[in-house]
Amino acid sequence: MHIKIFEAETMNQALLQVKREFGPDAVILSARSVRAGLLKGRRVEVTAATDGPNVSMQTPQGSAAKPGSPDFPAPRPWQAVEAYRLKPSPRGRSASRPAAPAARDEAPPAQVSATVEGENAALRRHLCHQGVGSELARELAAHPALIQPVASPEDTGRALAAAMAECGLACERIRIRQGRATVAAMVGPPGVGKTTTVVKLAALARNRLGAGRVGIIAVDNARLGAVEQLLNFAAVVGVEVRVVRKPAELSRVLGQFRKMALVLVDTAGVSVADRHDILGLKNFFQRCRRKVEMHLLLAASTKEEDMRRMIEGFGALAFDRLLFTRVDETCRHGNLLNIMDRTQIPVSYFSQGQRIPDDLKIATLEKLAGLVLRNWSEGAREQPDESEVPRWMTG
Repeated sequence: MHIKIFEAETMNQALLQVKREFGPDAVILSARSVRAGLLKGRRVEVTAATDGPNVSMQTPQGSAAKPGSPDFPAPRPWQAVEAYRLKPSPRGRSASRPAAPAARDEAPPAQVSATVEGENAALRRHLCHQGVGSELARELAAHPALIQPVASPEDTGRALAAAMAECGLACERIRIRQGRATVAAMVGPPGVGKTTTVVKLAALARNRLGAGRVGIIAVDNARLGAVEQLLNFAAVVGVEVRVVRKPAELSRVLGQFRKMALVLVDTAGVSVADRHDILGLKNFFQRCRRKVEMHLLLAASTKEEDMRRMIEGFGALAFDRLLFTRVDETCRHGNLLNIMDRTQIPVSYFSQGQRIPDDLKIATLEKLAGLVLRNWSEGAREQPDESEVPRWMTG
């Protein structure tokens, strides 16, 4: 194996040098922006290596970790896959969730029957049309704040968000801890938008935290094309990117990034049907002996049945958050409510489009309510009764 540092004025020029000298199978180890001199401005420095059976990642000269890196805490308690398995619900829904307050199961009949007449019934029909499960739609529409006429669509949205909260739906973004870098990893199936989401998160965080406070680690065995997007982004906005292939390398780079406020980890897409790769990814993070906040990315346009399958398949990772991408590619968002209701796992962000970082939004129940209430005032009363709605829409 041979390691070499390439310098050029732009990232594309540096990558061209790598391809020319090492060929298409070169592995990118790191990329950073360096100062060439007082009058020459800044240049791009890329460290690359030829691939081989025993590639050992090396740190570029001058960026080695200082002696005495802090010890890593004990591994996080990994939950079993069964912790996220969706099971038949005794309450009649197609899947279960952690126990909710008893008041929901013991609601007075009069409160539920209030959905039969008036504005509340129209809202219930609209929620079912959006794909919300029939029982969840009935519970949401029976909320006291939604039974009475509301003054504006904004008031309806706020009332619906309050009803969602009482049903156990929640949103929670990445929280920056004091004194130690927060590490957040994006995991999920191929093509769901993990790398694009990492770039958006890094840009958003850099704007708020400042230069030198955000780092990216790519856990990927792919070649140049897989990390080129991250490298180009790093050169433009000044976010440092490292590529790792082994748990020991991840631990070392996290030690070098310990003074940063946020470290984002981009992972290779894993098929939900490939249990071996999922367990390998779990073992990869478990062996680095560092608390990593896991975000499972799901495309909002994915069928609910497939979402459930992905949640079960990725359950071995004991993910902490859900993150919905491609929110703009569907006009019905009831499946998001159903998944949040059945898993009781908070959602961190909504992603849509390619604009960085404008197309990434911090998830809130108000935003979620806005998604399912689109066009409600114009079309709710013309929608069919729930008995006319196909079963696949009502859960």
